[in-house]
Amino acid sequence: MKKIKKLRDKSNISIIDKASEIIPAADVSKFFQDLMYVYNENKKIDLEIEEIKVKKEVLLQEMELKYQLYNKIFYEIFSERRISINKSFEIIDKGIAEQDREIISLGLSTLSEIVTTSPFLDFQSLSNALENKEKIEI
Repeated sequence: MKKIKKLRDKSNISIIDKASEIIPAADVSKFFQDLMYVYNENKKIDLEIEEIKVKKEVLLQEMELKYQLYNKIFYEIFSERRISINKSFEIIDKGIAEQDREIISLGLSTLSEIVTTSPFLDFQSLSNALENKEKIEI
C-alpha cells in the first residue's frame, strides 16, 4: 500500500517536474492550487444544480396537485350550478304545462339569480382557503 502511494506521489512529483520544465516552479504550484480551486468550485456548482433540479421537481409536483384540486373544485361548483339551472327549467316547464304564471315567474326568477351570480365573486377567499389548507365545503 505504501509502495502504491509512493509511486503515486512520485508520479505527481514527476508531473510537477515536467510542468516546471515549461513553467517556473512557483507558477506550477499556483497553477495546481488554482486548478484544485476550480475543481472544488465546479463540485459546489454541480451540487447547487442538483438542489435546484430537486426544488424544481417539488414545485412542479405541487403545481400539478393544485391544478387537480382547483379542477375538482370548479367541476363541483359548476355541477351544482348545472343542477340548479336544470331544476329552474323544470319549474318553468311545469309552469308552462300548468299555465301557471306564478310558477313560471318563480322558475325564471330562480334561473335569473343563478345566472347573474358568479361563483368567482369570492374567488380570492377560495384561493386563500386553499393556500391555508382550510376545509372547503362545496
